[in-house]
Amino acid sequence: MMKWVVYILILLNCTVSASADVEIRADRSETFRRADGVLRVLVDGVSYRDSLLHTFIAADSARARFAPDSSRGLSQALFFGQVRLQETNRSIFADSLVFDPREDLAIFRGRVDVAEGGRRLRAQEVIYARPDERMEARGSVRLDFEQKGVRLLSQNLVFEARTDSGRATGRPQMLRLPDGGGDSMRVSADTLRFYDAGAHLKFDGSVEIRQGAMEGRAQSGRFDEESERLYLDGDVRIHWKEAADTVRMDASRAVFFLEDSQVRKLHLYTKVELLASGPSGKLRQVRADTCDLVLTDGRIEKLDSKGQGRASLVNVDSARTDLEGDRIEMRFRLGNVDSLELEGRANVRRISAGARELTRLEGGQISGRFQAGALEWVLARKEARCEHQDQKKGNVRLTGDWIELVFEKDELLEVRSEGGVRGSYSGEKIP
Repeated sequence: MMKWVVYILILLNCTVSASADVEIRADRSETFRRADGVLRVLVDGVSYRDSLLHTFIAADSARARFAPDSSRGLSQALFFGQVRLQETNRSIFADSLVFDPREDLAIFRGRVDVAEGGRRLRAQEVIYARPDERMEARGSVRLDFEQKGVRLLSQNLVFEARTDSGRATGRPQMLRLPDGGGDSMRVSADTLRFYDAGAHLKFDGSVEIRQGAMEGRAQSGRFDEESERLYLDGDVRIHWKEAADTVRMDASRAVFFLEDSQVRKLHLYTKVELLASGPSGKLRQVRADTCDLVLTDGRIEKLDSKGQGRASLVNVDSARTDLEGDRIEMRFRLGNVDSLELEGRANVRRISAGARELTRLEGGQISGRFQAGALEWVLARKEARCEHQDQKKGNVRLTGDWIELVFEKDELLEVRSEGGVRGSYSGEKIP
């Protein structure tokens, strides 16, 4: 059983020299000598200074324990109330601090706030191994790389301050904060690794992304701050609301190109499928090996697919248009297709409302123009071929160097062709 040997009360300012390089000050000190050493209770204006390690600690009160072999050898100190640890380039604030000078280990608890050169770490607890500059943060962790606009949120995080790298667990999240307003990008995963002060991040396990109306998921991902690109890999699925339409995309891999944290381009790779559906039966469907999207204000402005591409454009009150080509490029206006370009074994198949007309157009290159989502003009070049079937007016077959078709009110209005033109007309349906 411990025995108290000496009790000392100091009412005025006091200074305790823990070693040649360490000094502890307080407005008042109470000293208890025990079998296991000396305990000093320090109250008001408490400070700890290590001139060798350039470390300063301030607090409202403290308890300092000294080893029994030397009353001047500090073994542990507990600081309470408005704690502040100041190093050459780092400041740490907390409600309390357990400091072990022999292991050079500091444990901060309660509203911990670490600030250092454009980085700010906040948590409920931080274990700081000073020789390695390694911090283990727990509980509502938030790490801001302010100059890069990157914020990390998690329940557990290990931060290697010397290399500006670390690892977060407990469904961590990355927030990419825009400078000029707009929606921030949020990426979460089972684990997150970060390097170079947040310039490079890797996500593993059930990755989810959200920005405004856009949401996506994948198996893994990574973010590169310098190029402002986010990569998603493995069973990628993305969807968002575009005005009245719902857009869904599936791919094996996706690359997001950002400008001020806003998605401006989106590249999809390997077995890509895009489906955009809207009210009144409106449908746009694209399948291809790869697909590149350009976005403006959350809307698709341009779509460029490559590799055995197929597309279907449907309006319930007008014609259906099916497209095929090694390359399909579509431009949009207010959510509707405005123009298209097909290359390499290009094929356009159009079925009018009610299926009264069927038109097939082939060529090495095809251009088209739309009005309010309905095809109004199309031009085929390079060994062009056209077949048109009309249940009332008969059937037309035509070949030439180029063929031009004009539609009006869901009907074929004009046909033009030049260069080695050959054709036929019959009153029977084309088989």
